[in-house]
Amino acid sequence: MIDKIPAYKINRIYTPNTLVRGKDYLTPKEVELLLSKPIVIEEKVDGKQVKFEINGYILFGEDLTNTHTIYYQELPSPVLGIDIYSVHSKKFLDLPEKIRIFLQIGMIPVNVIYVGQISRENFQEFLENLLFSTKSSFKTKINPKMVEVIRENEEVRDILSKENFIEGIVVKNYETQLFGKIVNPTFEKIIDFVGRYEKYPYRNRWRVYSKKEYERYISRIIEKVKEYRKEVNYPEFLAENMERNYMRYLSFLNFVSTSREYKNIGKILELKVSQ
Repeated sequence: MIDKIPAYKINRIYTPNTLVRGKDYLTPKEVELLLSKPIVIEEKVDGKQVKFEINGYILFGEDLTNTHTIYYQELPSPVLGIDIYSVHSKKFLDLPEKIRIFLQIGMIPVNVIYVGQISRENFQEFLENLLFSTKSSFKTKINPKMVEVIRENEEVRDILSKENFIEGIVVKNYETQLFGKIVNPTFEKIIDFVGRYEKYPYRNRWRVYSKKEYERYISRIIEKVKEYRKEVNYPEFLAENMERNYMRYLSFLNFVSTSREYKNIGKILELKVSQ
């Protein structure tokens, strides 16, 4: 079943200061459709895509075990949840539903940066400002193994003086099922100059969040969910159930710590997810 799901590939949104030649971009009509309804904007993280199936859902995540261009120093898990595809409806679940399921299995979702409608007139400026001003939740800097090589390039060395930057942002319209992204072009230039991350093996750092840290991170996401869909109030979103969510998070970490085969993890977790 999982092998028949279309590839999770997101094309780019053109903005003047993030253009990279040779990449696939949404057409103007697709961008117009993307912005026609309230959108969700999430942090794009720099890792390897993984997916696994649970009860008719395909869960897409980002495996951040190995450092690519960005070194994550304070991850709450080696894998973060990105999206959930329903095999039955053949659609990606809306933000509240996907967050509910991620919380049910204890999977930490990527950070939600913005929800709401944005103007089509100034959307490029809005997205660029968001990209370059947003701080990562996971304490970032450049892959330490790349630093010496990057110092030799005047065009990209400025990134070495910065930290807590994000790779990009992903813009999602769940009603139209259209997604797009913009990426900081500095990282594309770094790849062109230093080569692929496999030449610079390093590992990101993750640790178990304390209950307080977990609640702080998840509560911010839940607030965004409620801003996006005010009528939604799943049990998993209630403050009195946060401790249960935290225990599920600890259980999920136990699974991913003992098995890197995410398809197998899906089978283990299957009975833990309510329909």
